[in-house]
Amino acid sequence: MKIFMIAAFFPPVNMIGAVRPYQLAKYLVAQGHEVTVFTSYKDNYVSKDYNADLTGIEVVDVGFSKVLSALDYENPNADKFKFIKRVLVHFSYPDHFIYKKNQYLKSIEEYISKNGSPDIIFSMALPFTLHFVAKEIKNKYQDVKWIADNRDLWATTPYRKMPMFLRSIDKKYEAKILKKADFTLVVTQHMKVTMESYLNKNIKVIRNGFVDDSSGEQSEYENTYGLVYTGGLYGGLRDLTPLFNALSLIKSGKSIDFFGSDEPVVQDYITKYPDLKINFNKKKPRDEILKIQNGAEYLIIALGNGAFEKGVLTGKFYEYVRARKPIIALCDEDGELAYLINKYKLGVATRSSDKIADFIQNNKTNINMVPVELTSDYQFNQLIKLVEEV
Repeated sequence: MKIFMIAAFFPPVNMIGAVRPYQLAKYLVAQGHEVTVFTSYKDNYVSKDYNADLTGIEVVDVGFSKVLSALDYENPNADKFKFIKRVLVHFSYPDHFIYKKNQYLKSIEEYISKNGSPDIIFSMALPFTLHFVAKEIKNKYQDVKWIADNRDLWATTPYRKMPMFLRSIDKKYEAKILKKADFTLVVTQHMKVTMESYLNKNIKVIRNGFVDDSSGEQSEYENTYGLVYTGGLYGGLRDLTPLFNALSLIKSGKSIDFFGSDEPVVQDYITKYPDLKINFNKKKPRDEILKIQNGAEYLIIALGNGAFEKGVLTGKFYEYVRARKPIIALCDEDGELAYLINKYKLGVATRSSDKIADFIQNNKTNINMVPVELTSDYQFNQLIKLVEEV
């Protein structure tokens, strides 16, 4: 099949949002499909060191956007646009990528005029503007199957602040856009239940996953680190206090290393817990981070305290599973992350300092085999079966 993928984030962009589109593209190519990805990374300031193998994937650059470049939060000149950025981001619907919608459409139309239309088009949200683009392609080319992929909630996310009456309008608009999709995908059961309550359509869960390519892999950092946390702390929203209290309780001498996390938050932790060995490390390329994760004794993941977080499964979780190291997850015990960690005996999932302390002191977790159900190939195979049935 000829498959188009619209993905705002794709290698070499080094961010978690680029992983699912890349893994899906590689899987489809391996299955013998013709894959073309429409993307652009020249107008963002995220590091470009995701050293991915793009063999067999045709990547089409849809062009540079001055507006998106100005609004990018990592733009070194961001302070110059602070007021304009605040206004534009607040009033841009569904997100500020809407200013690039026509560039995506133009690029896709030009490609179709030369190479023909696809059999399937994937829109990989976030950002949700990509669904707008796919909808217009679907309207014009009725035989094309449109798969709307969502790694986050749209109208019902708590991270999007808006009055309740606007949220109601937002739900109706999301339903209107996604009504045209042949398949709507989400990455967790919680997302499925939430969205089905107002979308009035059947939604399929195709989880994220890891590429099982690390069997027997040795890390240059083997046994170098005690506890490792890689990724953001969202200004302290993801609170590691239960872990620090546990380590203080057992007077552990293990180091806790943060990589690419919010430095002010980590520095506050260092000040608050002078008895612990807490280290801040700058962001590193993804391939090096994977090696560091392989060399840790424990891998730490944390979620916020809101009810919404019960259904969150971060992409970082699957990287940790890949490393085959015990996971300490600071999360609600009745959430989706805790369910998977307990089901597959991958570590401990709790906000109880006592339970974390007991796990560290008495851990006998030995992860030699990892569940095939958590691999990206397994998840994408379920997707292909779904498409082929229609």
